[in-house]
Amino acid sequence: MPTVIVENDISQWDDLTGEVYHFPKRYKELLLTGEKVIYYKGRMKDKNFETHRLSKFPHYFVIAEIGDVISINNDKELLAEIINFRPFEKAVDFQKDNEYLEKIPKSKETNYWRDGVRKIDEDTYNAILQLANLGPVLETKTVLSNSDNQSFESGVEGRASAYTGTRYERDQEL
Repeated sequence: MPTVIVENDISQWDDLTGEVYHFPKRYKELLLTGEKVIYYKGRMKDKNFETHRLSKFPHYFVIAEIGDVISINNDKELLAEIINFRPFEKAVDFQKDNEYLEKIPKSKETNYWRDGVRKIDEDTYNAILQLANLGPVLETKTVLSNSDNQSFESGVEGRASAYTGTRYERDQEL
């Protein structure tokens, strides 16, 4: 079952969009290797980030898959490698015709958008993809180290850049 992962403009987590997703242990069973994911950004709270986003409104902006997942910080947190990263050419609004694209369970009506990782069904995943104008797959090479110092190395060599809110540049040392 596909999953929505939230990326905030300002975050306590050491995420690298399209490379590494850092998350708390409570989401361990939701982000498994091979899982299809869609990136989501909520409402913009700081106008300084407007040029780094596809939209200032809540939106979906990338599809990808979860690669390797490792535990860090004495198994309290996890790092997931992001593979098959495919940005949208334009933002997909979180609503269509004043209806949320995600189906909100009755039990979570008051705090649904608070969760940083959310399961969605295949119909919702496909509905978002139908609204997306997908760009090319951007391959990255991330090496996750299973140590408590929360270190990872990441590198990309010679690929085209696509603007999705984060700009990737060549590392001359690679």
